Amino acid sequence: MKIDVRTFGELMEVLGKHFLIELEDGEDLNHLIDRLERRAKTGKTLPPRLLREPTLTILINGHNIQTLKGFKTPLKDGDVVTFMPLVVGG
Repeated sequence: MKIDVRTFGELMEVLGKHFLIELEDGEDLNHLIDRLERRAKTGKTLPPRLLREPTLTILINGHNIQTLKGFKTPLKDGDVVTFMPLVVGG
């Protein structure tokens, strides 16, 4: 299945702004984050567990994961997952 990933703030520089990532059917947000942690662009590093920090807002199809099943929220083909640091801009 293909998941549409969008990032903001410092994550855009490390992971990319908008891209598709392929997952196996039945995988959840934890699996996606595991893949993203290995995806960092050449020369860029992603601090460990950054994508699991409480200071990061994660939306699946516009719904905060805190109102879903958190990191165990199952994903399906075509889902849009957005990662937003609490502070973007300056």
